[in-house]
Amino acid sequence: MAAPTPERGARGDQLRRRCRKLAILKQLVVGTHRFGELRRALPGITQRMLTRQLRELEADGLVTRTVYREVPPRVEYALTDVGHSLDSITEELDKWGRWYRETVRPEGPSGPRPPA
Repeated sequence: MAAPTPERGARGDQLRRRCRKLAILKQLVVGTHRFGELRRALPGITQRMLTRQLRELEADGLVTRTVYREVPPRVEYALTDVGHSLDSITEELDKWGRWYRETVRPEGPSGPRPPA
């Protein structure tokens, strides 16, 4: 096994961020969600990371953030039309992920590695 390098660590961080974004997009495909709903649906994600990912998705034009002037304040997130254009792609990536977990990595990330 190759020794960890800063480059490999950075790539791993990028992949994890992209996977989190994919998970957020998958949640929003079914409809509008409030921040707390997204956080509960994505176990293991911190409030800070979810906030960062949602801001990036909004900046990329994939997600809208609607703030309602209510007490307590209500904020909802939804996919834009551009975000919905990724629906079929996220579904295919989800299928691939299930196949990968069941076929290539059935014992999880610490399980046996696939043949080289």
